[in-house]
Amino acid sequence: MKVKYPRTPHLMWSKAISKDDRKLSSVAHFHGKEIVMSEKMDGENSNLMRNCIYARSLDSVDHPSRHW
Repeated sequence: MKVKYPRTPHLMWSKAISKDDRKLSSVAHFHGKEIVMSEKMDGENSNLMRNCIYARSLDSVDHPSRHW
């Protein structure tokens, strides 16, 4: 069974929104909370840590962009 990472909604002021993208209608639920940002790179969701990078997809194949 293939497991996919769920779609992440865009912030309403994002410049990269297309017709089929989901976007947040409000950011009120972020007020007063610590926020952790993630960035989608080369078509996959990635975790960027201080000393490593890894894909968030469980079935992701190796890619040279994660070697550095």
